[in-house]
Amino acid sequence: MFVLVSNWIGFLPTAMHPGVSGEIFPAPTSDVNLPLALALFVIVWVHIESLRARRVGGYLKHYATPFAAFTPMNLIEEATKPITLTLRLFGNLFSGGLMIVVVAALAAKAIGPFEILWKPFDLFIGLIQAYIFMLLTIIYLDMATSHEEGHEEKHEKKKKDKKQPAVLETSQ
Repeated sequence: MFVLVSNWIGFLPTAMHPGVSGEIFPAPTSDVNLPLALALFVIVWVHIESLRARRVGGYLKHYATPFAAFTPMNLIEEATKPITLTLRLFGNLFSGGLMIVVVAALAAKAIGPFEILWKPFDLFIGLIQAYIFMLLTIIYLDMATSHEEGHEEKHEKKKKDKKQPAVLETSQ
């Protein structure tokens, strides 16, 4: 909801002279600092939850899956997650504002009709970007807190073995 509201704040007509002056209150997510802060918050949260779910040994072990040779690639993947989250959110919202400015500069007299047509599309883009940010956060959290299948099967077997009492064999 925070990302969605931050995206839609840019819908408010706050420019004194559309196409000439900048907006007084632009969308907070159209500045790279907020998406970067949100992405870093999500990634730190994901790593904390991964440590909670897997403990230190499992957390470190998941970087070597499926093979130890993939560890550098898995570390690069972890380093790129906040970058991709940031650029995905910032880039699309920045481009929406930039599109209005460029068209306003090219056709200063036609900005009114263009802005009326563009703003609903811009709102839709903001909704989609908030949804994608939320979806990626959920996916990252799920991947960080899930255990490998083999680990789950071992857990289930241990639970099942504890529930069933040992049967003593008697010789006849």
